[in-house]
Amino acid sequence: MIKKLILFVFLVCSSVDIYSQSLTNSNLIAYARATPEKYTKDTYSLATYLQAGAQNKKETVELFFYWIAHHIAYDVEMYQSRNFSDVTVVSALEKRKIICQGYAELFATLCEDVDINCEVIRGYGKGFSYTGKKERDTNHAWNAVKIDNQWYLLDVTWGSGHAVMEENQMKYVQELNLRYLFTKPEKFVLNHLPQDAKWQLLSKLVSEEQFYSTDFEVERLNSYAEDEH
Repeated sequence: MIKKLILFVFLVCSSVDIYSQSLTNSNLIAYARATPEKYTKDTYSLATYLQAGAQNKKETVELFFYWIAHHIAYDVEMYQSRNFSDVTVVSALEKRKIICQGYAELFATLCEDVDINCEVIRGYGKGFSYTGKKERDTNHAWNAVKIDNQWYLLDVTWGSGHAVMEENQMKYVQELNLRYLFTKPEKFVLNHLPQDAKWQLLSKLVSEEQFYSTDFEVERLNSYAEDEH
Protein backbone atom coordinates (compact mmCIF):
# COMPACT_ATOMS: atom_id res chain seq x y z
CA MET A 1 0.00 0.00 0.00
CA ILE A 2 1.37 3.36 -0.99
CA LYS A 3 1.23 6.12 1.56
CA LYS A 4 1.37 9.61 0.13
CA LEU A 5 3.69 11.94 1.97
CA ILE A 6 4.71 15.55 1.51
CA LEU A 7 8.12 15.90 -0.08
CA PHE A 8 10.72 17.26 2.32
CA VAL A 9 14.46 17.71 2.18
CA PHE A 10 16.59 16.46 5.06
CA LEU A 11 19.79 18.33 6.02
CA VAL A 12 19.99 20.80 3.14
CA CYS A 13 18.15 22.00 1.21
CA SER A 14 -2.64 26.02 2.89
CA SER A 15 -4.66 27.25 1.45
CA VAL A 16 -4.02 29.99 -1.05
CA ASP A 17 -3.66 33.47 0.44
CA ILE A 18 -4.47 35.85 -2.41
CA TYR A 19 -5.50 35.79 -6.03
CA SER A 20 -7.35 32.48 -5.59
CA GLN A 21 -9.42 33.22 -8.66
CA SER A 22 -6.38 32.78 -10.91
CA LEU A 23 -4.43 30.06 -9.13
CA THR A 24 -6.11 27.45 -11.28
CA ASN A 25 -5.67 29.52 -14.43
CA SER A 26 -5.36 26.77 -17.00
CA ASN A 27 -3.98 29.16 -19.60
CA LEU A 28 -1.04 30.13 -17.42
CA ILE A 29 -0.33 26.52 -16.51
CA ALA A 30 -0.53 25.46 -20.15
CA TYR A 31 1.78 28.30 -21.19
CA ALA A 32 4.38 27.26 -18.63
CA ARG A 33 4.16 23.59 -19.51
CA ALA A 34 4.53 24.26 -23.24
CA THR A 35 7.64 26.44 -22.95
CA PRO A 36 9.84 25.76 -26.01
CA GLU A 37 13.07 24.01 -25.12
CA LYS A 38 15.18 26.74 -26.71
CA TYR A 39 14.20 29.12 -23.90
CA THR A 40 15.26 26.77 -21.11
CA LYS A 41 19.05 26.81 -21.54
CA ASP A 42 19.59 29.71 -19.14
CA THR A 43 17.52 31.49 -16.53
CA TYR A 44 17.35 34.86 -18.27
CA SER A 45 15.90 33.40 -21.47
CA LEU A 46 13.44 31.33 -19.46
CA ALA A 47 12.41 34.21 -17.21
CA THR A 48 11.82 36.64 -20.06
CA TYR A 49 9.85 34.07 -22.06
CA LEU A 50 7.61 33.26 -19.10
CA GLN A 51 7.18 36.93 -18.22
CA ALA A 52 5.90 37.54 -21.75
CA GLY A 53 2.93 35.31 -20.94
CA ALA A 54 1.97 37.31 -17.84
CA GLN A 55 -0.01 40.50 -17.36
CA ASN A 56 1.59 41.48 -14.06
CA LYS A 57 4.17 40.43 -11.45
CA LYS A 58 1.76 38.11 -9.71
CA GLU A 59 1.17 36.10 -12.90
CA THR A 60 4.91 36.12 -13.65
CA VAL A 61 5.58 34.56 -10.25
CA GLU A 62 2.87 31.98 -10.89
CA LEU A 63 4.41 31.08 -14.25
CA PHE A 64 7.82 30.57 -12.64
CA PHE A 65 6.19 28.31 -10.04
CA TYR A 66 4.26 26.34 -12.69
CA TRP A 67 7.26 25.90 -14.97
CA ILE A 68 9.48 24.56 -12.19
CA ALA A 69 6.71 22.33 -10.86
CA HIS A 70 6.19 20.73 -14.26
CA HIS A 71 9.79 20.54 -15.46
CA ILE A 72 12.06 20.00 -12.45
CA ALA A 73 11.85 16.72 -10.54
CA TYR A 74 13.06 16.05 -7.04
CA ASP A 75 16.42 14.28 -7.01
CA VAL A 76 15.74 11.23 -4.85
CA GLU A 77 19.19 9.79 -5.52
CA MET A 78 20.93 12.93 -4.27
CA TYR A 79 18.70 13.01 -1.22
CA GLN A 80 19.44 9.40 -0.36
CA SER A 81 23.19 9.65 -1.01
CA ARG A 82 23.48 12.83 1.08
CA ASN A 83 25.90 14.12 -1.57
CA PHE A 84 24.74 17.71 -1.86
CA SER A 85 27.75 19.06 -3.74
CA ASP A 86 25.85 20.10 -6.87
CA VAL A 87 22.69 22.05 -6.12
CA THR A 88 23.34 24.90 -8.54
CA VAL A 89 20.85 26.58 -10.83
CA VAL A 90 22.88 25.44 -13.84
CA SER A 91 22.65 21.85 -12.67
CA ALA A 92 18.90 22.14 -12.13
CA LEU A 93 18.34 23.33 -15.70
CA GLU A 94 20.68 20.75 -17.22
CA LYS A 95 19.60 17.69 -15.26
CA ARG A 96 15.99 18.78 -14.66
CA LYS A 97 16.17 17.47 -11.12
CA ILE A 98 17.39 18.95 -7.87
CA ILE A 99 16.73 19.13 -4.11
CA CYS A 100 15.13 21.98 -2.14
CA GLN A 101 18.05 24.38 -2.10
CA GLY A 102 18.27 24.13 -5.86
CA TYR A 103 14.53 24.61 -6.29
CA ALA A 104 14.61 27.75 -4.15
CA GLU A 105 17.73 29.14 -5.83
CA LEU A 106 16.27 28.55 -9.30
CA PHE A 107 13.03 30.30 -8.41
CA ALA A 108 14.90 33.24 -6.87
CA THR A 109 17.17 33.57 -9.90
CA LEU A 110 14.22 33.67 -12.30
CA CYS A 111 12.68 36.43 -10.20
CA GLU A 112 15.92 38.39 -10.06
CA ASP A 113 16.29 38.16 -13.85
CA VAL A 114 13.09 40.21 -14.26
CA ASP A 115 13.59 42.49 -11.24
CA ILE A 116 11.16 40.81 -8.87
CA ASN A 117 12.35 40.92 -5.27
CA CYS A 118 12.73 37.37 -3.95
CA GLU A 119 14.51 35.78 -0.98
CA VAL A 120 15.71 32.23 -0.37
CA ILE A 121 14.60 31.27 3.14
CA ARG A 122 16.32 28.53 5.11
CA GLY A 123 14.74 26.85 8.07
CA TYR A 124 13.04 23.76 9.41
CA GLY A 125 10.35 21.81 7.59
CA LYS A 126 7.97 19.06 8.62
CA GLY A 127 7.80 16.75 5.68
CA PHE A 128 8.98 13.41 4.38
CA SER A 129 11.58 12.67 7.05
CA TYR A 130 9.96 14.50 9.93
CA THR A 131 10.13 12.46 13.14
CA GLY A 132 8.52 14.91 15.54
CA LYS A 133 11.87 16.06 16.86
CA LYS A 134 13.86 19.21 16.20
CA GLU A 135 16.72 18.93 13.73
CA ARG A 136 20.13 20.17 14.84
CA ASP A 137 20.59 22.01 11.54
CA THR A 138 18.22 23.64 9.10
CA ASN A 139 16.79 21.06 6.73
CA HIS A 140 14.73 22.91 4.14
CA ALA A 141 14.67 25.94 1.85
CA TRP A 142 11.80 27.93 0.32
CA ASN A 143 11.07 31.46 -0.92
CA ALA A 144 9.47 34.76 -0.05
CA VAL A 145 8.53 37.01 -2.96
CA LYS A 146 7.50 40.67 -2.95
CA ILE A 147 4.49 41.70 -5.02
CA ASP A 148 3.00 45.19 -4.85
CA ASN A 149 5.02 46.04 -1.73
CA GLN A 150 3.86 42.96 0.16
CA TRP A 151 5.73 39.73 0.89
CA TYR A 152 4.22 36.32 0.12
CA LEU A 153 5.45 32.81 0.90
CA LEU A 154 5.81 29.84 -1.38
CA ASP A 155 7.56 26.48 -1.47
CA VAL A 156 8.19 25.32 -5.02
CA THR A 157 9.77 22.05 -3.81
CA TRP A 158 6.61 20.89 -2.08
CA GLY A 159 4.53 22.53 -4.79
CA SER A 160 6.21 20.36 -7.42
CA GLY A 161 5.32 16.96 -6.04
CA HIS A 162 5.55 14.52 -3.18
CA ALA A 163 7.32 11.38 -2.12
CA VAL A 164 5.79 7.96 -1.65
CA MET A 165 7.10 4.83 0.04
CA GLU A 166 6.58 1.86 -2.23
CA GLU A 167 8.00 -1.52 -1.30
CA ASN A 168 10.23 0.22 1.24
CA GLN A 169 11.65 2.47 -1.45
CA MET A 170 11.32 6.24 -1.63
CA LYS A 171 9.88 7.34 -4.96
CA TYR A 172 8.95 10.75 -6.30
CA VAL A 173 5.63 11.70 -7.85
CA GLN A 174 5.71 14.96 -9.80
CA GLU A 175 2.39 16.73 -9.26
CA LEU A 176 1.47 20.42 -9.06
CA ASN A 177 0.32 21.35 -5.55
CA LEU A 178 -1.08 24.88 -5.22
CA ARG A 179 -1.25 24.61 -1.43
CA TYR A 180 2.30 25.98 -1.35
CA LEU A 181 1.82 28.99 -3.61
CA PHE A 182 0.96 32.28 -1.85
CA THR A 183 0.22 30.40 1.36
CA LYS A 184 -1.17 32.29 4.33
CA PRO A 185 1.67 32.85 6.84
CA GLU A 186 -0.38 31.39 9.71
CA LYS A 187 -0.74 28.15 7.72
CA PHE A 188 2.75 28.17 6.27
CA VAL A 189 4.31 28.27 9.74
CA LEU A 190 2.56 25.03 10.67
CA ASN A 191 5.23 23.14 8.73
CA HIS A 192 7.85 25.79 7.85
CA LEU A 193 9.86 27.53 10.58
CA PRO A 194 12.39 29.98 9.12
CA GLN A 195 15.77 30.36 10.77
CA ASP A 196 15.27 34.12 10.66
CA ALA A 197 11.98 34.69 12.50
CA LYS A 198 11.07 37.79 10.47
CA TRP A 199 10.22 35.50 7.53
CA GLN A 200 7.31 34.04 9.43
CA LEU A 201 5.54 37.23 8.28
CA LEU A 202 3.47 37.10 11.44
CA SER A 203 2.78 39.83 14.00
CA LYS A 204 2.96 37.22 16.77
CA LEU A 205 5.97 34.99 16.20
CA VAL A 206 5.96 31.22 16.69
CA SER A 207 8.77 29.85 18.87
CA GLU A 208 10.68 26.63 18.24
CA GLU A 209 9.02 25.16 21.32
CA GLN A 210 5.59 25.90 19.88
CA PHE A 211 6.54 24.66 16.41
CA TYR A 212 7.52 21.24 17.75
CA SER A 213 4.74 20.98 20.33
CA THR A 214 1.98 18.38 20.25
CA ASP A 215 -0.70 21.06 20.09
CA PHE A 216 0.92 22.55 17.00
CA GLU A 217 0.98 19.12 15.39
CA VAL A 218 -2.75 18.71 15.98
CA GLU A 219 -3.36 22.12 14.43
CA ARG A 220 -1.21 21.18 11.44
CA LEU A 221 -3.09 17.93 10.83
CA ASN A 222 -6.44 19.69 11.19
CA SER A 223 -5.31 22.24 8.63
CA TYR A 224 -4.47 19.50 6.13
CA ALA A 225 -7.87 17.91 6.72
CA GLU A 226 -9.59 21.23 6.01
CA ASP A 227 -7.65 21.63 2.77
CA GLU A 228 -8.97 18.31 1.52
CA HIS A 229 -12.56 19.62 1.57
